[in-house]
Amino acid sequence: MRRTWLAAVVAASVLLAGCSSFGGTSAAPASGSAQTSGPGRASAPVAAASPTPQKPGNYVLIMDASGSMRKTDVGTGTRMTAAQAAASTFVGSLPKGSRVGLVTYGDKTLEEAPKSAGCTDVTTAVPLGADMAGVTAAAKALKPVGWTPIGKALQTAAAQAKGRPLNVVLITDGEDTCAPPDPCDTAASLVGSDVGLTISAIGLKTSSDQLTCVATKGKGYFVTASNSNQLARRLEALRDPAAAARTLSPSGVRSITPGQLADDIRKAHPDFPAVSSGTQVRVVWGGCTWVFSAKGVLLSIELGDAGSTIDGLAVGDAASALSVLGTAVSTSTTSGVETRIYPADERLGLGWKVQIKDGRIITVVLCTCLTGTCPPSADQVRKAAGEPESTRIGKVDCVADGTWAITAGTFGPMKNAGWLILQKTGPSWTLASRITSTAGCSRISADAPLAELRAHMPGMCDLAWGPAIIKQAPITMNGIGDLRLGADGSDLEQRGLATATDGQCDANYITVTRLDGSVAGDFRGSRLTGLWVRDTAMKTTAGAHVGMSVSEVQRLYAGKLRSSTHQGDMSPIKTLVYTYGGRILEFSYSDSGTGADTSSVNGIYVSFSDIPFKHGC
Repeated sequence: MRRTWLAAVVAASVLLAGCSSFGGTSAAPASGSAQTSGPGRASAPVAAASPTPQKPGNYVLIMDASGSMRKTDVGTGTRMTAAQAAASTFVGSLPKGSRVGLVTYGDKTLEEAPKSAGCTDVTTAVPLGADMAGVTAAAKALKPVGWTPIGKALQTAAAQAKGRPLNVVLITDGEDTCAPPDPCDTAASLVGSDVGLTISAIGLKTSSDQLTCVATKGKGYFVTASNSNQLARRLEALRDPAAAARTLSPSGVRSITPGQLADDIRKAHPDFPAVSSGTQVRVVWGGCTWVFSAKGVLLSIELGDAGSTIDGLAVGDAASALSVLGTAVSTSTTSGVETRIYPADERLGLGWKVQIKDGRIITVVLCTCLTGTCPPSADQVRKAAGEPESTRIGKVDCVADGTWAITAGTFGPMKNAGWLILQKTGPSWTLASRITSTAGCSRISADAPLAELRAHMPGMCDLAWGPAIIKQAPITMNGIGDLRLGADGSDLEQRGLATATDGQCDANYITVTRLDGSVAGDFRGSRLTGLWVRDTAMKTTAGAHVGMSVSEVQRLYAGKLRSSTHQGDMSPIKTLVYTYGGRILEFSYSDSGTGADTSSVNGIYVSFSDIPFKHGC
């Protein structure tokens, strides 16, 4: 009967607390696994959470339509379609009498456009009101192409409050790319001046300190989501940020997350029981079981029998319900009990450890049990670099989608200051480079994410002008990496990137030779005014490249390109053109005569709009 009641509650979109009763505590030394029941486990009666009818409220959704929302890594469809479906479900679940609005960003200006243009791309698509259908329709019409101005979007959404209580909910797959204004500072300022405002955030395929800070300073809640099902369920939970915070999720419970120290937890929650050091300890508090290491580090939070997770999972559910967690990264079976580990928050190394018996869930645990994720632990860094245990490892930054990592410190027997660069190889980390002097810069492999690494090593490695880093850099309307429109030609020649050629077009035309002839430059006087890319490996920020079909380029840029024709030396040249902020992005192609599906791009151009690239050279 209990399972039937729970199903009815989930269907009615009423949130159950994952750790459902705060008060009533006990502690005992742990015996055996922190995630299994058995002798030595402390227990306490826990009352089930009662569903609380929700009252009408005011909500403004902020939807990310930046270029990265085109990615197809959320199970079905794109990140954008997952967000659109979740928004529709969210709006449809609001209590009768609620008001809702929609703010969007990134759907009008290409991510290749100059920052000054892309960072103003914020729109109040639907003002706060009763037009639920309008919000759903506007969300479904979004085409992801642009930048990520989160700070400005928060300001725009909060302006809808006008003295009324307002819940702002941000759906994004990444951090702000436009500060100032800084999103965290903006959230703090907005909530500080409006007591009725809350700001929550859900990170689709992303977890970051910035988004956590936005929600914390915004007196809301932050949670990650890795697939479309998680996004829909967790977005719905953010209708009530306070209730979501009391529910077991990848963000823990009540701002308590595995990895925190017991002393820090007690500072924030004075009623949390004391945890002795020297032995692993279990604590039952608020309906969950909390396991601490001998050093007082929280290792895991086990769901109580009377609660459910933010995804609606509960002890006793059929194992098939675990599909919402995605794909298990490991499975094992002992004495008829199957144990699965699912990713929860890869950035923090958190996983869901679920045990199953006879097709039913018997335990659900959030734990520091996810290995091989970025950033690597201090021990993993020391092991990869061959450093002794005494070597202090500071902050480790992830680059290239978590496949590379870099940390600064003092290393080696002489304790030289520098950086360790690590590369992920399967589930392990290996040392790619140890940089303690400029001599080490030459040993960084060409396949490393040079542009991102350079940002973490200011003043050490001059990677800015090497051919490899330019080939890795995306093609934008500003140029290619540090090969930017407006650069001085003599400076490029001194750096060995450009040499003048004779007999092509006119005296102002030179070729960028250090890139194997794959990029050509158009100069007026000594000023670089245009670039022409022919290398199939070089891509725009959105991923367009030479050799891509014209129809795919048009789909990628969601109708933002217009058709044009230029007269070449021998025949007309057909192009697809985007103009914004005094710059031109252009794709040339040969018309096969059989349609866009078989025509392919043969050149990519960027130039100033008042000095178009000289085609036909």
